[in-house]
Amino acid sequence: MKRTGILAASLMCSVMLLAQEREAAVLFSGGGDGMDNSYLLTENVSVVFDEDGKALISLDGMDEKEFVLDEDYPVTAEFRDAFTLTANQDLNNTENYYSTFYTTEGAYKVPDEAKAYIGEVSGEVLDLTDVGDIIHADEPVILKATGSSITLMPSCNKDAASAGNKLSGTEEGIASAPANVYALSFGQNGVGFYEWSGRAIGANKAYLMLGSSLSAPIRSFGMMFDDGTFTGIPAVTVSDQPQNGAIYNLQGQRVDGSYNGVVIKNGQKVYNF
Repeated sequence: MKRTGILAASLMCSVMLLAQEREAAVLFSGGGDGMDNSYLLTENVSVVFDEDGKALISLDGMDEKEFVLDEDYPVTAEFRDAFTLTANQDLNNTENYYSTFYTTEGAYKVPDEAKAYIGEVSGEVLDLTDVGDIIHADEPVILKATGSSITLMPSCNKDAASAGNKLSGTEEGIASAPANVYALSFGQNGVGFYEWSGRAIGANKAYLMLGSSLSAPIRSFGMMFDDGTFTGIPAVTVSDQPQNGAIYNLQGQRVDGSYNGVVIKNGQKVYNF
């Protein structure tokens, strides 16, 4: 008996950083070589499992592919959605585009034209770390790409989400974000995480949520990538040495040389490690 499965595509819109599209895909995993292959489906394409234990898939522009299901090297076919994200361009650095992503549905592959990052808060900066080739399930990430479209295909990876990530995520969206929530946006300082209280956050998006005990209001967080580049902090000078003289944080509070983050010294913004 033949079984055919097709999932309908649906459109998901996000207030934060434009729209995203969900499109039906099939994920093949297992086999003797540790298969982890996923393919988009179209309206006229189906995946068929025949009586001989073979899974057949035919895609536009590709030859028919055959995967044998057997007891020694079983191959599993799973229907999951692929996500195509529309990223916003950094107006200060036109080569880079940004978006965020979050889901608990499973792992997703990072395409060659993009990188995915998790973040930790350090002063008024979000320190970002590259997660590698896979966005794990339940792992909110920031995506930096070379173009405005980022397609994330499903993966069979079952590893746990990366530790130390201060980003949060929502699958259904948040109609009205509470206080101390920051969303990826382009503001007066460029691309960064800006205060977002009272406005909607789209489905499958990541955001930054701080506790209610902030010593002073923080309007935005710049992003520091693990390659040493910055966004959202204008005219930053990097320093790895203690600063001499009076040092202030971005809230105007005097701090000492052990303060980690963006500080103001002699009228200049510097990043103190």
